Formats: sequence, structure tokens, C-alpha cells
Amino acid sequence: MKRLGPFIASAAAGVLFVLAIPLTGLVDHAVHSGSKGLVDWYNQLAARQSIALRSAMTPVPDLDDPKMVMRGAGHYQLVCAACHGSPEAPAAQLAQDLSPAPPQLTYWRPDARLFQTVKYGIRHTAMPAWPTEMRDDEVWDMVAFLRRLPAMDADTYSQLAHGGAEPGSCASCHGEERQGRDGAFPRLDIQSPQYLANALTAFRDGSRPSGTMMAAARQLTNEQIAELADLYGLSRSLPPSGGSDLGRTIALEGIVSRDIPACERCHGATARVDFPRLAGQSADYLQRQLELFQKFGAERGGAHADIMAKVIEDALEEGPHRLEPEAMEALAEYYGQ
Repeated sequence: MKRLGPFIASAAAGVLFVLAIPLTGLVDHAVHSGSKGLVDWYNQLAARQSIALRSAMTPVPDLDDPKMVMRGAGHYQLVCAACHGSPEAPAAQLAQDLSPAPPQLTYWRPDARLFQTVKYGIRHTAMPAWPTEMRDDEVWDMVAFLRRLPAMDADTYSQLAHGGAEPGSCASCHGEERQGRDGAFPRLDIQSPQYLANALTAFRDGSRPSGTMMAAARQLTNEQIAELADLYGLSRSLPPSGGSDLGRTIALEGIVSRDIPACERCHGATARVDFPRLAGQSADYLQRQLELFQKFGAERGGAHADIMAKVIEDALEEGPHRLEPEAMEALAEYYGQ
């Protein structure tokens, strides 16, 4: 034990020395251009290693879906392009005047590390976290886009990010005809004004988590929400695509053995206007929403999230209302386009 005494004392002294360094004020935390050096190297190394460690076991989904790239491009134009610029336009003047300036996004590490960075941000920098930790699907959309950004030309970016509509407008994602661009975004023309107003209000106050839509709706007034809801909500009736017999059965009859009601009771063309219509909606969007309800239950948000949570129920729990993944896929195929 006596032999360990000097070692323990030295270790304790070393720890106290490290803890005392910030108290001296010698560590320069200024961000002026002349502050590069050991502190910057240390902080950047720590950030890179932290990201590498925490992303090591992150499973990476298929990122080659063009719809994912388009959704990521739309969010990038809405939130990121002002600071980082895009193939279509340089960064905003405010960003160019910052010191240090936001970096151009020309090179990325492995996809899992990019996901970690986009979702959680980087402390002590201007890189924020994703607005909600519940929407990994949106973060992967951004990853799918960012890995293609360095080689993207202006025309390709323009088509992906807004399709010729005003950048950052509702039409840039949901289309001039309100039908959702290329099936990547939900169509709005089939919904009622009341449903769209409720949805925008939920996005604005954060009760329905979505990094993309929370950013789009956060500054809207009640009057603007009402105006947009009337403009885009046309209550247009469309037939389901009818692509799945199982989906048709669940939609029209439900699953009696599991106490799952028929979808048409709430979501049909003649159902209540405060429920979303499903027929004609993007199949990709429908399946995503079903998966979100299954994973998060009522926390997915929305006016009637508690009802959907009881119908679907988490896949990891046993219960009479459980809706299997193949049933969700069949429903999306039956209703969606």
C-alpha cells in the first residue's frame, strides 16, 4: 500500500491541475481569426472522436431512395442554405459576415457519423441539433441529400429543393397543385381546411414533432394558418388505389379479432372533417405515419393521436390492437399513390 501512495498522490495532483486550468483564464475561447491553435485542435478532435464513438453502432438504412433525397433537399433549402449556401446560391450576407464563417458542406465522413452530427449537433459551435429527437426518418432524409450535395449542380439542386416554385414556400414541397411533389411529400388537396389548420397549429406549438414542419410553421400567425388551410385544403375526393386485398379488408372491415376498427369509419370521404383523408395520399407518407404511431404512440402528436395509438400499439408490446408491419404496408398500398 505504501508503494501506491506516491502514485495516488501524483494522480490526485494531476486531476486537480487539470480542473484548475479553466480557473486561471489562460484558455482562450475567443472566436476571432487569430485564435487558431491548440484549443481549436483539442475541441475539434474531441468532437470528431465523440461523433465517431456514438455513431459506431448506428445502423444505416438504404439512402438511395430519390424521395429521401428530395425531402432532405427541401429542408436544406428551408433551414440550412442561408448559412451554408447551395449550388444555386451563395450563403446569405449575414452568414458571410460571420467570423468564423459557416463551412461549405463539401465533404462528409461515413453516413452514421453524419447522422449523429445532424441529429445532435455539435456543442460550442453554431451547429444545432435537429428540432426533435423523435424524427430519425427526417434526419436520414437529410443525410441522403447531404452525401450527394458536394457533386450536385445548380439545376439538379433547384429541381430537388423546390421544383421551380418559390424556394421555401409551401408549394416548393407540396406542389403548385397541392398534390405533393413526386410522391415525396404529402398531398394537401384531399384534406379539409379544418384538418390542415389543426395540423399547422400542432406543428407550430410543437405538439406534433417534425423538424421540417416545425421550422415551416413556427412563425405563422393564426390568420396565416387559416389562410393557408383554406388555400390548400380542397377536400378533394379520390378513390383508393386498391393495390392490396389485405389493405382493402382492413380499410373497409378492420380486424375484428384484434379489435381494430375499419379505417374508413374515421378517414373515409364522408367521415369527420377533422380527421385526415387517406385515399390518394402518398403511400410512402402513409407508411411513415403508421410507423411513427407504432413507435411513439400518442407522442407522435396530432388532434387524435391517442386514438391511433390505441389502434396500432407498439410492435414490442403484446395486445389486442397490435397492427403488424405487413398490415401497415398493405394499408399504405391500398390507399396510397
